[in-house]
Amino acid sequence: MILIIRYYSITQVGWVSWSLISSLHCLGEALVLFEGTPFFLSPTQIWDLIDKHKISHIIFPANVIDEYQKRGYAPTRDHDLSSLKLLLAGGSVVKPRNTDYMNQILKDVSFAASYGNFSLI
Repeated sequence: MILIIRYYSITQVGWVSWSLISSLHCLGEALVLFEGTPFFLSPTQIWDLIDKHKISHIIFPANVIDEYQKRGYAPTRDHDLSSLKLLLAGGSVVKPRNTDYMNQILKDVSFAASYGNFSLI
């Protein structure tokens, strides 16, 4: 059986996540990199990309999750997010209300938070 994993990183490639991203690239994993404001083009831009590219793992800055909750940005019924297995938040502490929000809108997706200088993935 071949496991296809597609990683999507919203974080800047110059950030600490580059170590993870470059390692995944060396392993031959498919990467979708994004740099910019994740809701500039549309409120569903991230969900559109997950649907289109069948992304399985996504790395999210914690502040983006907070903004998504404040703005009420969530996937629509038209989005097929069945490929998404893991959402990893980092960069800062994830607020409990943000964790609740992500668990509410992405019920079948594992949610993990990793932050700080000594965090392990």
